[in-house]
Amino acid sequence: MNYLMFDDSETDCRLMKYALVETGNESTFKQINNYKDAYEYFDKNTETEPTLLCVDLNFPDGDGFSILENIKKKIDKLANVIPIVLSTSSSAKDIKKAREKGAFSYVVKPADFLDWVEFVNNTDKYWTRVNRFPEPS
Repeated sequence: MNYLMFDDSETDCRLMKYALVETGNESTFKQINNYKDAYEYFDKNTETEPTLLCVDLNFPDGDGFSILENIKKKIDKLANVIPIVLSTSSSAKDIKKAREKGAFSYVVKPADFLDWVEFVNNTDKYWTRVNRFPEPS
């Protein structure tokens, strides 16, 4: 599985990357740290492998809701992309809006490194061992 993180926080991206290493996860990891590149990413790229896309809601120059909405328009061509929100917000309003905009899941960002490791372990187990993806066409 690939991990793709749209988040302007270098610290959170680094924690995710270190958690992947800590768990022995051999997934690829890529980060996009600015809104414009995140918003336009799937205009230029098509993920063929299952890809967990972690989208933060808050960017200095935009928001993750519009990124989710842009992805939702392209979801047919992005059948293996799993958009989830990874945010510090636990607001019921944000959770509802994220789901409406196309997030498959909503996760409040882990509080410390051990929580990041647990998040990676649990997420990886679910998406690689429990969930089934459609066969490539």
